[in-house]
Amino acid sequence: MPLDCPYCGQRTDAIIKIHNAKTKHYSVLTVGKGKFYCTFVCRNCTNEGRLEKEDERLYVRTHLAGLEYDKIVEQYAAQPDKARSRLEKLMKKYPDIPAIEEMRQTLDGWNRRSPS
Repeated sequence: MPLDCPYCGQRTDAIIKIHNAKTKHYSVLTVGKGKFYCTFVCRNCTNEGRLEKEDERLYVRTHLAGLEYDKIVEQYAAQPDKARSRLEKLMKKYPDIPAIEEMRQTLDGWNRRSPS
């Protein structure tokens, strides 16, 4: 994704890193997903910085949807009916992410393999 680097002032493709920040409470690590945040690394000047909030939100949602998508494909590859219903729920949960088209193509492929 091309970004305007605030450090070198050039528009460049950047490396996006997604971090999972766990919180500590009284020396005990909490269980759960934690809070995700994104940083980018400029390919020209190699400086690292935080993304804007709306871009960060989109990348985190895309990452979470991808994790759920991979889990569905792995668990229900042999059961296309269950996989279809899970993928439809996932597409309703994350309608605003760009990777949703790939999920639709997978769903269409499963519809062609085993009609219901």
